[in-house]
Amino acid sequence: MRRALARVGLPLAFSVVTVVSLARAAPPQPTSPSALVRRQSQSVLAVLDRAYRTHALRGPGFDRTVLALERIVLPYFDIPLTGDYVLGRYARSSTPAARARFDHVFMVYLVNQLADALRDYHGGHVVVIPYRGRRTAHYALVRTHVYQPSGKEVAVNYSMVRTPEGWKLFDVSVEGVSYVMSYRQQFAPILASGGIPALVTQLEAKLRKEHAVPVVLPHAAPGGGR
Repeated sequence: MRRALARVGLPLAFSVVTVVSLARAAPPQPTSPSALVRRQSQSVLAVLDRAYRTHALRGPGFDRTVLALERIVLPYFDIPLTGDYVLGRYARSSTPAARARFDHVFMVYLVNQLADALRDYHGGHVVVIPYRGRRTAHYALVRTHVYQPSGKEVAVNYSMVRTPEGWKLFDVSVEGVSYVMSYRQQFAPILASGGIPALVTQLEAKLRKEHAVPVVLPHAAPGGGR
């Protein structure tokens, strides 16, 4: 799993940060989820290019970059729905307190892993495929292609859900690799042996060891966009 995530790390990080910029969009949102992604892609590239030119993706200023990104990205994650998919059947047996703790620690873990991948950003552009689904659909898949300076083309798909606050992200797949399913497979043995408390303890220990940047979660109602 670690090898698979390393292979898709930078495109995945870049793609999630594309959705990060959605939080900057003033209402009303476009009715099409792909229009929303397309509208923000160029502003994301501008932010990343500026950070690359000023060396803000490396060095002592990196933590401030991560904190700035997470304040934007987290409101556009459906955190409870993402957690449901990652935890699988264990989501149904968790207490509200255990689940809230997992949601927080997992998103800190995710943001820091994506941030590490962004250190290697050195240019690129995105082409968003127009969404052709029903306008009233509850779920949508937005397909994009990320082009790197080397000429490599990477297929990136966003799984999105319609919520009362607008479209939100709950999964990203890069070249067919779903980060939700990757984490679900990675966490399965820990959950089977010790449940959610054991998983949270291990993630917290890993974050302390790696000196992770803290993340402040926005308020999220249980159940998210389900």
